[in-house]
Amino acid sequence: MMSVEAQLARRSVGFELFKRSSASVKHFAPVDFSDGIPRDRFGNRVISSMSGLAYLDRNGDPVKAAALVSREGEGFLRKNKGLLKPIEQALIDCDGLDYPRSNGMTVVPGLGDGLRLTRMHGSDGYQSDIFSLETGEEKVIVKKIQKRLGYNEFFTNQPYFNDMLQTQAVAQDLGNQLAELGVFMPTFLFATGQVCALRFEDGFYPDYFKVEGKLLAALDIVKSYIKEQVSKKLPVWKNVYLDEQVRIDGDSSNFIEKQDGSLVLTDRFLYFPPESERKGVQNKIDFSEIF
Repeated sequence: MMSVEAQLARRSVGFELFKRSSASVKHFAPVDFSDGIPRDRFGNRVISSMSGLAYLDRNGDPVKAAALVSREGEGFLRKNKGLLKPIEQALIDCDGLDYPRSNGMTVVPGLGDGLRLTRMHGSDGYQSDIFSLETGEEKVIVKKIQKRLGYNEFFTNQPYFNDMLQTQAVAQDLGNQLAELGVFMPTFLFATGQVCALRFEDGFYPDYFKVEGKLLAALDIVKSYIKEQVSKKLPVWKNVYLDEQVRIDGDSSNFIEKQDGSLVLTDRFLYFPPESERKGVQNKIDFSEIF
């Protein structure tokens, strides 16, 4: 049986899977074994490949293929058993179609009764293709690494596995400070190297000039936190920066304003190593292992 990572992440050029039985899962630090399942400080568990599959991370090192699943994600997957396989097939099918990059939407066929996966072209970022998944009872956002990424672009981005851990760290360590400003972090359900799912945040892009004060105050808090984590030389934070597009040009599309006036920081972090390091990473990779 294919692992979750194999089901959801086997087709991307950048994160193509290959055999490497000696590879290990990175950045997952279990501290809670009370229910018999190793969990980290956020309550996440890891479901890893049993067949020795791995992918190359942003440093060019083999990483064991695995899915990081939150407690919320466990509940979602338990409630929607058998959902991963049709999602996986739909994402593969989308890779084979030449969808235009437009502000339109495309409903992905073939998911079965009660499921609707919609390709949200206008929501794409520099790293992700964005999908909306509706199960009848709830709605989630699915992100997938863009297959069309060039190698230079790939190495300035990061696995969603890392993004999930960073987001949860900010939510847990800064939650009270940010809540005082009415700012919150999104909720991850699961993440692999190249696919993730998050709770859908119903709202709209805020008017920058109406929320400028608390928005910039929140960014300052998060920016200081990131600098602190980087100074500790924590591997998951290496070369990670806050996405400050909103500060640079007043673009508030990294936030969603909910009906109650609270803000959710949806796009958060950038991974950008020095140019010399990016070149070094690419030179280290033996692509014959992958293709």
